Amino acid sequence: MPIQFSCTQCNKQLKVPDESAGAKARCPQCQTVIEIPSAASAMAAAAAPSFAQPPSDSVNPYSAPSAGIEAKSLKPTGQPTAVGPGEVIEYAWNVWKQNLGILVGVTAIVLGISIGVSVLQQLLVPLLAQQMSFEMIQLLVMGIGLIGNVINIFLGIGQTHIVLKVIRGQHADFAELFGGSSLFLRVLGASIVAGMAVMVGFIALIIPGILLCLLFWPFYYLIVDRKAKAMESFSMAYPIGKLNVGTTFVLGLASMGIYIVGALALCVGVFFALPLISTIYCTAYLMMSGQLGVRAKH
Repeated sequence: MPIQFSCTQCNKQLKVPDESAGAKARCPQCQTVIEIPSAASAMAAAAAPSFAQPPSDSVNPYSAPSAGIEAKSLKPTGQPTAVGPGEVIEYAWNVWKQNLGILVGVTAIVLGISIGVSVLQQLLVPLLAQQMSFEMIQLLVMGIGLIGNVINIFLGIGQTHIVLKVIRGQHADFAELFGGSSLFLRVLGASIVAGMAVMVGFIALIIPGILLCLLFWPFYYLIVDRKAKAMESFSMAYPIGKLNVGTTFVLGLASMGIYIVGALALCVGVFFALPLISTIYCTAYLMMSGQLGVRAKH
């Protein structure tokens, strides 16, 4: 009797021979690499509610997944999970190595645009200094800075979306870097709230600010990935962060070290360090939210 089950990412209905249980397959619709469940597990999962896309016609997804990373099912309704920093970094490192092209390419585009805005500011201010008052120059500098921040937030949404897709084994395209407009206001609103809270926390003897960062940092990824509302993202982030305070702290220190090493490598290393850091945090989010688990290799 064939095993019928849904893709854990797009909910496409799939069908494979019963002897395929436990093997790997790639969804023909979203390209996610998934583990084929047993017939009993598939029947149990069919009775559970799903928040993914509506099902389509059954398709046999059998094709050899890409070698290297082994992952368990990616479930959009996973539970907060405690994970260690070692497994996060190891998994992220493997993803980063296998997808250097798109990860470094996207980072280069984002940095290039950011540097371009900064250069524009440096060129305009001296040119207009003699034609504008000091107050107008200040407004110009603030305006260009604001535009730069808006662009960075907008591109950051697309960049995060691409990294999440790469980790999930899905096809990602450079054009997706510019697809974050629908979530821009949510991310902006939540970021302002988070920034104000952390600022107050740091004023209050620093420690509370650090704790707020450790407890609520997944809010950003929940908006980008789950389309959570701005304030809702914090209540969703808390149980994830609470279980992983120590791991998040270690990952933060590791990320600082990675960035410093990249900056010391004639600054060229930053183009490699930043995508690795982004991959680490996206991997941590997926693992801690129960959507991604690493299976021991034999």
